[in-house]
Amino acid sequence: MKKILAIILAAMMLVSIVACSDDNSLPTVNPGETNGDDTNTPVDTVDDGGSDNSGSDEDDWVYQPDAEAQHAGSVGIGVETGTAFFDNLKVVDKSTKNTLFYNDFQEAIPEMNYGIGTADNWAIDADPTDDDEEDPNYALSCEDTAMAYVGSNLWNYYQFSLKVMPATEDTIVNVYFLVTDAENYYVLSLNENGSEADVYQVVGGEKTSVAAKVYTPIEVGEWTAIGVTVNRETVSVYVAGTERFGIFDEEFTYSSSLSPRATVVAECCSSWESTDALNDAYWNETTYSASSSGLAYGSWGSHSEVYEEIIFTWDEEITTDAIGVFFWNDTESREGWLESGGINSAASYKIEYLSGDDYVEVTGFEGGAVEDDVMNISVFDEVTTTSLRFTFYKFTEDEDAQYDFSSYAVDGSGEDPSGRGLGLYEIEVYPAGTVTLE
Repeated sequence: MKKILAIILAAMMLVSIVACSDDNSLPTVNPGETNGDDTNTPVDTVDDGGSDNSGSDEDDWVYQPDAEAQHAGSVGIGVETGTAFFDNLKVVDKSTKNTLFYNDFQEAIPEMNYGIGTADNWAIDADPTDDDEEDPNYALSCEDTAMAYVGSNLWNYYQFSLKVMPATEDTIVNVYFLVTDAENYYVLSLNENGSEADVYQVVGGEKTSVAAKVYTPIEVGEWTAIGVTVNRETVSVYVAGTERFGIFDEEFTYSSSLSPRATVVAECCSSWESTDALNDAYWNETTYSASSSGLAYGSWGSHSEVYEEIIFTWDEEITTDAIGVFFWNDTESREGWLESGGINSAASYKIEYLSGDDYVEVTGFEGGAVEDDVMNISVFDEVTTTSLRFTFYKFTEDEDAQYDFSSYAVDGSGEDPSGRGLGLYEIEVYPAGTVTLE
C-alpha cells in the first residue's frame, strides 16, 4: 500500500513540474519600475558568455531575436567614481514576455564580463535601506571604476529594469545597454555633477553624448528605479518612472527645465501638500485632478488673499524665455468652487523677474492658458536673472466683485477667500530658445 501511495505522489509531482515548466511568461515590466517577482526563472538558452540565472537546462524555450528590431546588445552596470548599490536587475523579452535575465542578489553574483575592473570591485552587501534582521534584503555593491555586463549581443526588443543607489554624493552611477563589448556600448550616466544625467555612445572606447543633458537628481542612500526599453526602432530611458531620454527618436523632446535647480518659496501651502512638488519634475499628461498629498501644491484654507505668490530662486543666473504651468482641481466646476471652496486653477497669472533689487514684469508675454491637467506653455522676451516671481490670481474681476474678496483682503469685511485654494502640480522654467508656443 505504501509503495502504491509513493508512486501516486511521485506522479502528481511530475505532472506539477511539467505544468510549471510550460509557463515561462511574465507580465510586462513597466518602464522605470522593478518587479521583484522571480517565481518564473529566466530561460535564456543563448550562449551569452555569462550566467542566465535559470537554474535549469531543460527548458524548451530558446531566445530568438526580433526580426524587426534595429538595435541589439547586452546590458550592464557600473560606476565611474565612488560606490553604488544595484538590485533587481531584470531583462524581459518584449516579443514573448519571457525573462532573459533576473537577479535580486539574495544569494550570489552572476557570472559577468568585466569590461572595467575585476570581480574584486563587486560584492553582495546588506541593503542599506533594509532594517529587517530576521529576513534581510541584499544588494550588489560596486566601488571604484568598474563595468560589468551580462547577456547576449543578440538581445534586442527588450525591457531592462533595475534599482540603483549612490552611496556618496560624488558617485556617478552607470547603466549600460546595447553592449557589444567593453569598448562599444550605450550608457546612462546618473549623478553627474551631483544632479545631472546624460546618455553616451561609446565606440572603440571613444565617448560621445547622444542626448541633451538633463537635470535628474537621484538621492544618496535611496533607491531609484531605472528602466531602459529597447524598442524596435528607438530606445526609451526612464528615471524614477519618468521618460527622460529618447534615443534614435527625432520627435522626443528633452525636459531641460531649470526648475529642479531652484529653491521654491510660497506664501502659503496646505499642510498636506508641498511646495517641493512645484519643481520635482513629477507630472505627466495622464495626471488627473485630485489631491495628491505631498506630490502637489495647494493653498486651501491657509490664505485670505485673492492671489498667491510663488518665488523661484537660483544660486546662479539663468536665462529663460518660457515657462510651463500644470494646474489641478478637485471641484466639479468653477461655479461650485466659488460657492463652496476647494482647489482650482488660477483665473490668470503674471511673471516677474528680479532685476537689481526689484521684481519687474516680463515683456512680450504670450500664452497664459489655465487649462487643467496639461502643461500650459507661455513665452516672453528673454531675461537673465536669479529669481522669478509668479503671481496667480484666483478670481476674475467679476468674481472678485461678486464675492467681495478684495474687501476681505484689505480689512476683513468681505467674504473669506481662504477656502478657495490654488492647485498646481508643477512649474517648469525652460532655458531660452528651447521651447516655442504652438
